[in-house]
Amino acid sequence: MKVLEFNNLMYYSQTITGKVFMITFKLEDAEYIRLCDLLKTAGLCDSGGQAKAVIADGQVKVDQQVELRKRCKITAGQSVEFAGELIEVKSDII
Repeated sequence: MKVLEFNNLMYYSQTITGKVFMITFKLEDAEYIRLCDLLKTAGLCDSGGQAKAVIADGQVKVDQQVELRKRCKITAGQSVEFAGELIEVKSDII
């Protein structure tokens, strides 16, 4: 397991199968994170511009639905899929 911290947001990641990678992202002192910021912070995109481009291209799903809003507010309980990666957003990690 790998634990990383960025500003007031923290996430940890864990491989759950040989090909599927899941990231559990903890919202700390925040009610939400914007979709483009989540992709960048989680390390799935190199820049905010790249994150916005893949969202606009329809490559990102939120709760199993394609999401085209770059600044969509992602809250605890939601999941985000991109490039074979799954991000689960939590308010706390038990």
